Amino acid sequence: MPENKKRRILWFRRDLRIEDNPLLSFEGEVLPIFIFDSEILDSLERNDRRVGFIFQTLVKLKTELQQKGLNLALFYGKPVDAFRWLLAGESYDEVCASGDYDPYA
Repeated sequence: MPENKKRRILWFRRDLRIEDNPLLSFEGEVLPIFIFDSEILDSLERNDRRVGFIFQTLVKLKTELQQKGLNLALFYGKPVDAFRWLLAGESYDEVCASGDYDPYA
């Protein structure tokens, strides 16, 4: 399969922008995802404003991606479980994500 025709998962983590994301300019299939990590969220207060801000930003991101013919898939749980589920029924050539240098990442 040519390099630009790969099937990719684009894992949005801390950087929730699409303007300068080079992956979105490649040919081929792209599945954009965001995972609400239960390991992080379960330790926060139920009404944590940061989570609300992230959710509102994701709503905007989803709309922007839909304008490009893509749809943002949202997951809640441990990232490894989300990827197990994703890869159980499909095959992808790559998983791409923005850099995250937090020790947990």
